[in-house]
Amino acid sequence: MFLECSARIYEFGEAFLHSKVVTVDGGLALVGSANMDTRSFRINFELSLLLYDGEVTGQLVREFDRTLERSVEVLPRTRADASLLRDFGEGLCRVLSPLL
Repeated sequence: MFLECSARIYEFGEAFLHSKVVTVDGGLALVGSANMDTRSFRINFELSLLLYDGEVTGQLVREFDRTLERSVEVLPRTRADASLLRDFGEGLCRVLSPLL
């Protein structure tokens, strides 16, 4: 769906990255592990930190760029080649996600 809307998606195969980082205009950053859902906040007690610091935000952007260089872009044709088993597994996870 996102690929059809011209979004660019990358896979990082070296490790599992659960953190979320949002930067705005080089001076504001939101960093944390929380998804924006009830389970993250009320059950898992995950947090995010809002930073208003240009230097720290710049460091986060540079680290993201280094990670992106070591990642592989997911292309529409790659996604089209996904196996039936993978599609089934992803669909099952979507259905069960409220329970996970």
